[in-house]
Amino acid sequence: MDYKTFATNSIYCTLNGFILPPDEKAHVQASMAVLKNENHFVNIQFWGKIQGLKQDYLIVKGFAKSAEEATYFYSFVLFHFSYFKIIHVSRSANAGITFSQLPQIESSREKYLEKIRGMFIGDASFAYFLDKTEEDIEEEKQKLEAQKQSDMEQTTSIKIQDLDAAENAEQPPAEEKPAEEGGEAQKPKEPVVSSKVKIIEEDRLSFAISLIEQDTNVIPRGSYIKTSTGSIIPNDTFFGLTHNNSLKLDYYQHLKASTSQKTTLLDPSYDFADTLLHDKPNGCWALQFDEAFGCVVGKSLLYPGYVFYHIPETRTYGSFYIGSGEKNMDLCFMI
Repeated sequence: MDYKTFATNSIYCTLNGFILPPDEKAHVQASMAVLKNENHFVNIQFWGKIQGLKQDYLIVKGFAKSAEEATYFYSFVLFHFSYFKIIHVSRSANAGITFSQLPQIESSREKYLEKIRGMFIGDASFAYFLDKTEEDIEEEKQKLEAQKQSDMEQTTSIKIQDLDAAENAEQPPAEEKPAEEGGEAQKPKEPVVSSKVKIIEEDRLSFAISLIEQDTNVIPRGSYIKTSTGSIIPNDTFFGLTHNNSLKLDYYQHLKASTSQKTTLLDPSYDFADTLLHDKPNGCWALQFDEAFGCVVGKSLLYPGYVFYHIPETRTYGSFYIGSGEKNMDLCFMI
């Protein structure tokens, strides 16, 4: 949801059975405006909310240039409830919400993040400890051995320099102390490699958002265009899909460059992205017209909680995610 229309369009969150409190909406909108100015974003949007056991994460994303290059920020909900009583209220001094930027995930850590299951805790500093793979343990041992060898060579080089300096000064070099009588010379310690890898929840949150964005991030066809320089920007001449086309999956696209080239339409400026018609598994999207709101509503069955909406023949469209952040692994048995 665009920050300019967030106050009015946040009513569409009820399409997924959730509602944002008025106080929370006001603080999120004010904070998004501050984030946009501080980071010099072209635009900033409300991405959604990921639910946790202790607290929920509020997510927004900002765009510097192209719509493909988004920066994500997270914060916590304003109110935390226990037994239907408010036990804590967190606000920043400027009557907004303090957002923190999510980190980029290293590709070497993705295989561990994929193993984590279950609800989020709601504490960004919470640590998960997972067993390392044999390949990573061996790689770390090799790195430590290489570092040890480098240190030994450096020590030997320093000793040679000391001997040369002593000869030039005609002084005997410092003698090494022999091992104590009855004792043994100390052997260098073998490098110790931990068998566990530490993953904090902030990294898991960033990884979960990236996975959800890969399979969702839906826009109506024509709402964004690809320029001659390769940038993807909003289309100011977009005035909505027709009623007939708004109920067809091939008129909705993922906001990213096409990877399969399976486009049913032919305009390269508009058809730069894959359509929902080719998403796998077949039937992972539910599309219907909501009479109450007068808009077309699409829901992801792969990531329950993701919803996109569009009022035909208008510029009103958007999407959001409110859920646990988990993928529906049982979808193949449900279709």
